[in-house]
Amino acid sequence: MNEAQTKLLQENVIKTASALFLERGIRALKMDDVAAAMKMSKRTLYQLFSDKASLLEACIEKRYEENDAWMQEIVSHTDDVMEVILRHAELTLKTINSLPQGFLEEMAHYPNLDLLRQKHHKEQEQQAVAFMQRGVEQGVLRPEINYPLLYEALNSFITETSRQDSKLAAYPPIDVVMSVFVPLLRGCTTQTGRERLDNFEIKLTKNSAL
Repeated sequence: MNEAQTKLLQENVIKTASALFLERGIRALKMDDVAAAMKMSKRTLYQLFSDKASLLEACIEKRYEENDAWMQEIVSHTDDVMEVILRHAELTLKTINSLPQGFLEEMAHYPNLDLLRQKHHKEQEQQAVAFMQRGVEQGVLRPEINYPLLYEALNSFITETSRQDSKLAAYPPIDVVMSVFVPLLRGCTTQTGRERLDNFEIKLTKNSAL
């Protein structure tokens, strides 16, 4: 296989493996299962990915890339800071709720995944804080708020919702967004920002009811 063919095959394996990881969980899924689903030999699979850990890392990184692309698509179609922030919160919570029981706990057994998470978190933090500053410049967010601190607080809250034993995990993502994120964000907005937030809140509630 040439380089292009190898890359395409790797992408197909990642797509298949990602679905299988979400369906069966990390511990239960074997490389044999992935090879069988792809209808390829284990030897070919191991030529593409040295072990299950490297395949899992590739799947998680691909998920990060897809989520980032989804957010970039939103940003390209709106300059509404509140909409982008709330859409991001909604996407994050939906992603967490799509995971099978114990998935995040199983991820803890793979140290490289934590390094990958930290790297992505740092990149997201820089982008998020810069975007919030954009909201300040637009006159919709209050300038006196410590936005790096706000980002860390929101991230800690999302981490709490991801725990399988957390009572918050029992609530639909839209409920968490509307009952927690919206009031918190409202406290950071100017009068103009609150009006735009109220308009988006109505739109989000309507779309979620469809």
